[in-house]
Amino acid sequence: MLLIDTMAGNCEEVTLLAAAELGADEPLAGGAAGDDLKMQSTVVACGARAASDAIVIGQIFSKEPLGVGVCHGHRPLPRPLRITRAHGNVVEEIENRPAWDVWRERTREAAKAQGIDVDAIPANEETKFLLRFEAGLAAGSEYKIRAPLSRGKDGSIQFACGIPQGAVIRITESAPANQIDSAREAARRAKAKLGVAASGAIVFDCICRNLILGDEFGRAVTAMAEELGGVPLAGFETYGEIALDAGDMSGFHNTTSVVLAFPR
Repeated sequence: MLLIDTMAGNCEEVTLLAAAELGADEPLAGGAAGDDLKMQSTVVACGARAASDAIVIGQIFSKEPLGVGVCHGHRPLPRPLRITRAHGNVVEEIENRPAWDVWRERTREAAKAQGIDVDAIPANEETKFLLRFEAGLAAGSEYKIRAPLSRGKDGSIQFACGIPQGAVIRITESAPANQIDSAREAARRAKAKLGVAASGAIVFDCICRNLILGDEFGRAVTAMAEELGGVPLAGFETYGEIALDAGDMSGFHNTTSVVLAFPR
């Protein structure tokens, strides 16, 4: 189980380094700490110690395999976009224009359908807007979601992990029904990997899904519990989710449900 500090900005890299040190046969599940969308400081803890710019690793020893399932409910908006200037987790330009300008332009129609005027977003609402329209990186037949966290004064966008210059992305959106279906699917995948009945599960669920679901958030929790057979659940709202199995090239996710199920 891996817990990491979101604001350090290197979540993908930390996940891959942890996997390399622990060995290819040891799957990872976990999440990145949050701070109620203040985007100021995120902290992880182990025992009585708490710190930022830190990671926590907990190893679980079990006679039976654990089940890890991961799924998101986003769909890409039309037209791919190329990152033309970026460093680390900061995207400065998309298609040779300020990233913020492009993000507003490409989401204008979809945002309007949700009652959002992209040209009149208050500064304290910018993060919530960005977390409704996240970046999708192609990963086989699916998209891996990357969360934009905040806007820089120069029109750049800070992400939860590195976005390489030259990468091609699609801006994505999701309806509440899709988020509920994907939460159920994450639980189904975790149960399938168990191979036996589940006794309970820990869920790492992105805070972005809470923003999308609103009052329907409980339906997603119920869907996961039902899929696992009505077992007890515990979990966290995170700024990023970790699910990495043997052979995976990437294990850090955004706006995703990760379900870690325990065998009975």
